[in-house]
Amino acid sequence: TAQEIATVMHTKDDMIHAQFSEFLTKVSTHAPSVTLEIANRMYTENTFKILDEYLVTLTKFYNSTVVPVSFKTEAEAARLAINAWVAEATKTKIKDLLPSGSLNSQTVLVLINAIYFKGLWNEQFNPRATSLQKFYMSKETTKDVHMMYKQTHFKINTECSDLNANAIEIPYKGGKTSMVILLPYEV
Repeated sequence: TAQEIATVMHTKDDMIHAQFSEFLTKVSTHAPSVTLEIANRMYTENTFKILDEYLVTLTKFYNSTVVPVSFKTEAEAARLAINAWVAEATKTKIKDLLPSGSLNSQTVLVLINAIYFKGLWNEQFNPRATSLQKFYMSKETTKDVHMMYKQTHFKINTECSDLNANAIEIPYKGGKTSMVILLPYEV
């Protein structure tokens, strides 16, 4: 619930929107050596009325907009419009988020959050060290994928027993941003 989130975040109900907005701004501008763009949008059936107060909150604090569409009569056109917006927001990295048939006349709301991240590793991986390895999707299912390999000392290589995993941190150029990878003890 909203109250539980506010308790965990050590904030008051009336301040949570402003604090989350500040968090989004800081995350997006923290490291000038990487690009992080966050885009939010809500598509609603145009016969539904959205409260004006809610629309103001979305725009002011979450940099989000609500786009009314006719899912009832134009679900496929709405899907194409949503996919075009996602492709633009992700610099064409995600082109077909919603597959054909995923929306229909019963759809009333689609909430989209697209994140685009671009950064260079502080220490580049050698492309020649990439090889086909097994990726474990479950204990029984594997898939052969290309994996990068690098033997080095990572910033963090620690056991996270409460998560049943090990963690490593791989820094990006600039020193303010890292990728943290959790390696579960079991698949």
